Amino acid sequence: MNEKAIYMPDAIERENTENSQIIEIANILLDTDLRQVHIHGKAMRLTLMEFDLLSHLAANRNRVISRKELLRDVWHFENLVETRATDDMIKRLRKKLRCAGSQLKIITVWGYGFKVEVSDNTNN
Repeated sequence: MNEKAIYMPDAIERENTENSQIIEIANILLDTDLRQVHIHGKAMRLTLMEFDLLSHLAANRNRVISRKELLRDVWHFENLVETRATDDMIKRLRKKLRCAGSQLKIITVWGYGFKVEVSDNTNN
């Protein structure tokens, strides 16, 4: 599925912001201006950093993203830092997505980073 700039359905209440960027992937809508996530039309609670991480992964869905890139672009670390921050947050984000019934899966590319995939099976 390609990234699209669309307007959220009327069923989801939101402020009317012109040029609001919406990322749609699987059954998720991310509003980057309002920093809101909806799965199956229901709002999902994320921390600011979880939202930034999910947005970055969704916007780059067609490629594997390195831990180094995530540390630079999401955490804004300028120097290479040894940290498990990405892995810990990915673990929490996976759990929230699974509990919300999302079709989006975050896959670990061992020794490098992460990528997102859309699952055909919504019963897992």
